Order: sequence, then C-alpha cells, then structure tokens
Amino acid sequence: ANSLAQFSLDFIVKHRTREHYVTLSGSSQTTTQADVEDVDRSNLVLNYSRILTNRWFAQGTTGTERNSELGIDLRVSLGALGGRYVVQSNTNLLGFGAGLIGSLENPNREGSRWNTEAAAGFGWSLFK
Repeated sequence: ANSLAQFSLDFIVKHRTREHYVTLSGSSQTTTQADVEDVDRSNLVLNYSRILTNRWFAQGTTGTERNSELGIDLRVSLGALGGRYVVQSNTNLLGFGAGLIGSLENPNREGSRWNTEAAAGFGWSLFK
C-alpha cells in the first residue's frame, strides 16, 4: 500500500475600480510519504496596477516563494512593469506588458544576492 498524502490550497482575490486593479494570489502544497522527505511549496503574490490614459497601465508586483524540493527556503521578489490593454470591451480585456523584476533567494544563507530579470507577458480576461 502507498502512504502518499497531498494537501493543497489556492486562492485569488481581485479588486478593480476605474483607476486601480489589485490582485492577491497564493498557493501552498505539501506532499508526504512514508520513508521520503516531505515536499513543501508555497507562494504569495501581490500585484497593483494603476490604469492610465489611452489604455496604458503601470504595475508593481511583490511576492514570496518557498520550495523545499529546490532548496529555496525563501525567495522575495519586487518588480515594476508597464503595458497597454490592446482590447478593452464589456466582454474582453487583453493586455501586454514588460518590465524588470528583482529577486533575492535564501537571504539567510551565505552567498545570497539580488538577481534582476526582464519580464514580459500578457493577460486576457473574458467577462460574461
């Protein structure tokens, strides 16, 4: 018999006004099995977007992450992005953006340092 047990939790909270869009999301997953080391993964991300004129937006993001399988006790990230909604209607919202994100892995260990990465992406929402 296999004694594998897996527990997971996910959530997303969104709030939008004419000028602001805030998203808080997180997930956590733990896997346990007899005679095997437990695996823990979790993250928490907060995004804040300011909606500007002509469908442009500016966004700030911050997050934390943990992954025992990869040896990451803590990863902290902070970023700034800008972009534009190319489709904006009562039923669709499609936007593209790009920016920079900095992250610090395992800040309590020797040799940890900030990494800076370029980021690009898109988001699409369909409303009914």
